[in-house]
Amino acid sequence: MNVKIKKEEKGSDEKVRKYKNGSTKEVIYSDLNLTKEIGYLSPYEQCDCFGVFKNRAIVKYKVDKTNNYKIGFAKWIGGVK
Repeated sequence: MNVKIKKEEKGSDEKVRKYKNGSTKEVIYSDLNLTKEIGYLSPYEQCDCFGVFKNRAIVKYKVDKTNNYKIGFAKWIGGVK
């Protein structure tokens, strides 16, 4: 029996950066069109940023008062450091 092994795709070379929110609440969305809110970052909150895609920051942030995280899109890209 011959088994074909699919070649693994290489991951991104994008470095994980920090995202630092500004002085107002930043809504986080699950979609690029910014229509489905899934959470928010508090003023001056920091989190991980996996890059910018189609002018949206891709962030991973901790859900308040839990040990859970969410990943979504932030509209303001000025926080990417």
